[in-house]
Formats: sequence, C-alpha cells, structure tokens
Amino acid sequence: MDRGLREKIREILRLELEIAADCALRRCNPSAANILRTLAETTRHVDLTVLSAYAELLDDIGDPGVSSDVLRDIGAGWVPDDAAAYVKKLVAVGRARRRKP
Repeated sequence: MDRGLREKIREILRLELEIAADCALRRCNPSAANILRTLAETTRHVDLTVLSAYAELLDDIGDPGVSSDVLRDIGAGWVPDDAAAYVKKLVAVGRARRRKP
C-alpha cells in the first residue's frame, strides 16, 4: 500500500471516529464522545497490517451496521486502548457476520 493511499485510509478512519464522537454528543453521551475523540487522535499510529484490514473492510461494506454496532459498544462496557484496537474488533465482527449463513 503506497503512502498516499495509507494516509487517505487513516483520514477515513479518523473521520469515522470524529463523526461518531459528534453523534455521541448529540445523544448526550459525553463519555463516549471523549473516548471516540481520543481514539481519533491515535489513528496515525495504526500499523500497516491493521490499516490494510480496515481498507479491506471498507471495500466490502456489505453490512454497514457492523461499524455502528461496534461504535455503540464504545463507552458502554468497552473502551478500546487505541484506534487499532477498534479496527481489530471491527474487522473481527465483520468477518464473523460474513461467515453466518
């Protein structure tokens, strides 16, 4: 993956987390919003392997509810350490759903 594409994917991930933070604020959930903003700040540290998995998930957006479901879990029993942890869970949930008949 070339550097330009890598940076675009990081930006998409950052924007996803920033938008989710804005939504959390509108739902009167400042705790989740703060967590999501902190995660957004860590996207520049997501390693290439995890970033590639995220890009693959974006290419196969058959179930956009996966992202929504995982984002809703943040601050409600799950606080990922960083954006990479969020992406890893997102990819795992997406793959598990694809395997279901």
